[in-house]
Amino acid sequence: MKHTALTLIAAIILIFSSCAVKNADDTAIFFYNMIKVNDFDQAITVIDPEALKRTPLEVWKNGLVQKENRMGQLLSYQRTNYYTDTIDNVTRVSIEYDVRYAEGKLEEKLQFICRDGKYFITFYEFTEKTE
Repeated sequence: MKHTALTLIAAIILIFSSCAVKNADDTAIFFYNMIKVNDFDQAITVIDPEALKRTPLEVWKNGLVQKENRMGQLLSYQRTNYYTDTIDNVTRVSIEYDVRYAEGKLEEKLQFICRDGKYFITFYEFTEKTE
């Protein structure tokens, strides 16, 4: 009986985690699709309001524009890994992507937080991908 209860709890956690990753990934898809068409104003609409208190919207936008100027047009992206964490009923998701640009490839990491059932980007970093 104890084993069955633990299995059930593990299954529930796995399902919740999968939903969280899918919902965060949907936000990332919107974010990357807006970058792909150079609509940085729309891309930054999914930045977490709390994150904007630390880093203003214009800084986020300028960073995206500078990256595009350096790396060229975004061509494709693929999720490579993810992590989830729920503390005090607040779910956070980190997703890593391999992203291909006209001028090279980057490894990118987006971190998300769920607020009122919607996932927002709280952190974004990228490094050149070594092959």
